[in-house]
Amino acid sequence: MIKCPKCGNEVDSDDEYCKHCSHKLKKKPITDKKNIIIMALIIIIIAIIGVICYSMFTTEPVKVVDVGVGTFNCSNELNFTLNQTDGPFKEYIADNGRYTVKVFNLSQGNYYYNYGLSLANNEIKTYPSSVIDNVLIYNSTANVGEYVGEPRFIAIIDNNDKNLQIQIVTPEVEETVQIANSFQFNN
Repeated sequence: MIKCPKCGNEVDSDDEYCKHCSHKLKKKPITDKKNIIIMALIIIIIAIIGVICYSMFTTEPVKVVDVGVGTFNCSNELNFTLNQTDGPFKEYIADNGRYTVKVFNLSQGNYYYNYGLSLANNEIKTYPSSVIDNVLIYNSTANVGEYVGEPRFIAIIDNNDKNLQIQIVTPEVEETVQIANSFQFNN
């Protein structure tokens, strides 16, 4: 029971109006713990939904590229095509050769070819390197063609069980890391 501030008569604390003088009574602010917990949960749920929506709309779309022996993800704007090559490797290129993914089948190469590849890999491994997102990246520059001097970031993936080696070369470290981390060999 509370007292009406206008007439002073006692009224029930749940009443909206005084039953004696019809004066509108002030409502107590909500302090019920249950209501506070419910409001906090609603705010948390809305925040989680906001984070999910933000990440869905700000993540750069990717596409899956199949290179015969496996697949990888790359930026949506890159269109890799098979370049005609001689020898026991396939070269997939995008953006006029600025992006390459080479698939070396070591079981199809002769001794001299595999030895040459080994020498080339040993040369690459002398380049400055760093580990980014668990991928060993070698830093180089393009040394032929119209892109001479442009940075190149190289990753090498070996699959000894299948006698395959994948060499990824791009001008963007993030793209090299994405391709290397997403590469999946076929069963």
